[in-house]
Amino acid sequence: MMLNKTTIHLEHFEFDLSFTAKLINNVLVLKWKIKIYVLYIFIVGDHLSHRSLYEFQRYHSG
Repeated sequence: MMLNKTTIHLEHFEFDLSFTAKLINNVLVLKWKIKIYVLYIFIVGDHLSHRSLYEFQRYHSG
């Protein structure tokens, strides 16, 4: 009887561990996606603002 309770407890603990691992993994993936997204917006936005600034200067100087 005692052994049975211990086994159930271990299985429950393993389930908790895998659930926690999945949760941590999801958070890490989400963080990476956000970083890449922000970086992408920063690079593309930066490129666009430089180009529009360049076009603006060229238009006004010419």
